[in-house]
Amino acid sequence: MAATIIFNAATGARDVVERYLETGETENLDLLAPHVQVHSPLRERPFVGHDEFREYVLAVRHAFPDLRFEIHDALADRQSAALNWTMHATHEGELGFLPPSGRPVSIRALELYRFDDEGRVREIVTELNPIDLLVEIGLIPAEAFGGGEAPPRPVRWIMRARYAFPRRRGLEPVTPVAPVLQADDESDPDSQTERTRRTARHAVATYIDAGDLSDMSMVAPGLEVHTHVRPEPFQGPDGLREFLTGIRTGFPDARVTIEEIVAEGECAVVRWVMRATNTGELFGLPPSGRRVEISALELLRCDDEGRLCEVRLKLNTVSILRQIGMLPKRLPRPMVWAIQRRIRRQRDQGGN
Repeated sequence: MAATIIFNAATGARDVVERYLETGETENLDLLAPHVQVHSPLRERPFVGHDEFREYVLAVRHAFPDLRFEIHDALADRQSAALNWTMHATHEGELGFLPPSGRPVSIRALELYRFDDEGRVREIVTELNPIDLLVEIGLIPAEAFGGGEAPPRPVRWIMRARYAFPRRRGLEPVTPVAPVLQADDESDPDSQTERTRRTARHAVATYIDAGDLSDMSMVAPGLEVHTHVRPEPFQGPDGLREFLTGIRTGFPDARVTIEEIVAEGECAVVRWVMRATNTGELFGLPPSGRRVEISALELLRCDDEGRLCEVRLKLNTVSILRQIGMLPKRLPRPMVWAIQRRIRRQRDQGGN
């Protein structure tokens, strides 16, 4: 019976992508629960119900009419599933206030699916880095958010001035929230799936939540850590230390709550939430003193010895920049006009 649930969950997640998003067909939404919720980087609040799901599909298809999905991993566990995919498409239609750029894009994402007792999808959570899209449509240069290097000095002056008022208010640190680890009904604790689940849970709790980087026995020498910080991955135990030290420097009081783990075979996808205060430098950005809440999906893959050999972290970088005060919640209209003009000019010039 368990194998049937796992198979149906993985198939159901694939079907939503291939049947609805790739084709744009939303007449029959029998795969979805009536009050399905879709958490998308397209907007802050989720799309709820069948009518808003159609709105979501229409918006995606309008912006990327030729989109196709390359699914790298599809794993499922009880009544949940997770997908690791890359969307390939051409930006031919408006996306929010962004006019079409005419550029090809390839965006990597992680998705979590939850199913109801009748096998219908009741929740979809998509995590990707919106900065990747802005780079690919030509709005910002790739080097602007790569390498973890400090921004140019004039930019740092502006940011420090922008941060001055929140810091002067003396915001209190976030009250640490103890991690709530989901209880697992392990039918076979020695199976590869359960070993992967334990490794994923322990790695997140030890390395991210506790910030304890003293024991790297869970890490393979060839580990690749793909993050939002730079285009190339961090490599090996030293690379993992470098990345996590940067996070802990920016958020010294960070605490992580694990909300769900979907594991199958050598892969696991973890949904976690970090609550912290930005009281230190964050990969070149000055401290803002602001509280943040960061939700993420993280894929962890284990090698034959049960050590981490691949980590892919997906979260909304624009949301983080807004929470620390670097970006406004709503862009001023002159800035929107300037962005639109830049994209149209690049499109008219042939994407250069």
